[in-house]
Amino acid sequence: MLDHDPVAFLQRSYGSIFFIWKKIMKVIHQVCCGILIAIGAVHIVFGIFSYDTLSLNALWFAGSGLAIIFAGFVNLFFLKNLNSRSGFIIAQLSNLLFLAFIILVNMVSPMLPGLIGLVVTLVLLFTSWKMKVG
Repeated sequence: MLDHDPVAFLQRSYGSIFFIWKKIMKVIHQVCCGILIAIGAVHIVFGIFSYDTLSLNALWFAGSGLAIIFAGFVNLFFLKNLNSRSGFIIAQLSNLLFLAFIILVNMVSPMLPGLIGLVVTLVLLFTSWKMKVG
């Protein structure tokens, strides 16, 4: 009997390949979350040593580091709750907003951490989309 459902045929025939691909995507996503959290922590530490006194600029700088860390944790939350539609939407919205911010940062001050953040955010957008949608 012929199987007329190509998706079912692929899942039966190549199920293990799709499983391995999804595991690879999950590991890449975890690594990128770790990189984002590390960039945020370094941002905060750098801000502590860059400003002599507690000032509004120092707080804004530290707040940006906290936002970067928050974006990493939102993506980790999504990774732990792959079946949650709201988790997916929140993670994608967070990634899109952070992508817009990091593009602006790179336009104003193109530096290596900003470029790394841009690449990591693009990878997070791609991997979260592929893990959820297909």
